[in-house]
Amino acid sequence: VGYEDFDFCYIGPKGSRTSEHADVLSTYSWSANIAGRKHWWLQPPNGTTHIFIDQGPRDVVFVPSDWIHSVSNIEDTCSINRNWFNACAIRRVYAHLLDRRKEVLLALGDDCRSRARSQQEWLWTVENVLRLDARLSISDLLAIIYHHLVRLFSSSSSSLLFSDHIKTKDEEDDSFLLPELSAVLADLERCFDEHTLFLDSDLTRFPTDDNPDSWSKNAQVNALTAIRTCRNYLKDSDHIPSYREHLRLILY
Repeated sequence: VGYEDFDFCYIGPKGSRTSEHADVLSTYSWSANIAGRKHWWLQPPNGTTHIFIDQGPRDVVFVPSDWIHSVSNIEDTCSINRNWFNACAIRRVYAHLLDRRKEVLLALGDDCRSRARSQQEWLWTVENVLRLDARLSISDLLAIIYHHLVRLFSSSSSSLLFSDHIKTKDEEDDSFLLPELSAVLADLERCFDEHTLFLDSDLTRFPTDDNPDSWSKNAQVNALTAIRTCRNYLKDSDHIPSYREHLRLILY
């Protein structure tokens, strides 16, 4: 949908390292070594164990969502990396954005809130600052979900994505992903008054222009329309193409 690119190239001399961290926005990541050797330390979110990996040239390491890790360069190294998420991680990404939104509200404080000319402008400002802080707003997340679900159900693209194939009851059930998306969308609609979202007329972007059109009633209705459209798409799971191979909510 044209969001910030989370592709990276890392080059580091022998002996350099990263501190312990979890990746941006609670996303997944992969790291492909082009040259040199690295030593990885990884810890799952529950903190019950540690994993150590020695990565050589042409080795690829996958880091799950919210896994804390650090990397040491055993030799001069060069690697390419990407952060991304799909429906499996959507709840973690959403929870991360909600936590960051609370931090934004605390940082802005009552003084910034009092300067807003309306409640709608204030809620738009919170979304805009969240976008600048986390590089993705909750409105952006909704736009990504909407964009991919529209593609998923679009007759014009179905032949490219799924070869016009619709899941039958005899096939392997991929509905384990439905609750992940459905839960996020249900919460977005339930809490809409608390953290109102805003989308442009195409329902694909958070409006970033600092003018009343961006936080207008129309922009709010656009977001609510996107939520309800997505929820309607997910209601009848018998008509949903296989998710395991085809539903990819990629963060660009």
